[in-house]
Amino acid sequence: TPASVCSIRIGLVATSLPAPPLPTVTWAADIAALSSDRCGLCHGPGQFAHEMYSYQQWIDEFEIIYGVTSMTPPQMPLAPESPLTSAELKLLENWKAGGFLP
Repeated sequence: TPASVCSIRIGLVATSLPAPPLPTVTWAADIAALSSDRCGLCHGPGQFAHEMYSYQQWIDEFEIIYGVTSMTPPQMPLAPESPLTSAELKLLENWKAGGFLP
């Protein structure tokens, strides 16, 4: 008798894994310090440039803030300060993506 041959076919379905959750970024824990440390010299309370140091000011002007800090070449902060790092820019992006948590 002929030998019986069993064949098993395994089908692999390609699936994409969900993106990892964004880190929780808040004004109080993350952005307030960035605002003070990187922008406060000029934009802090009582400084010479347009004041931009409160939670609400950052929300109201976020697109402008992000635009001038992320363009090539960055327009803010002014020299001799160094531009925001890619990690700092990512922090801003994640704050926006998370809904501007206080």
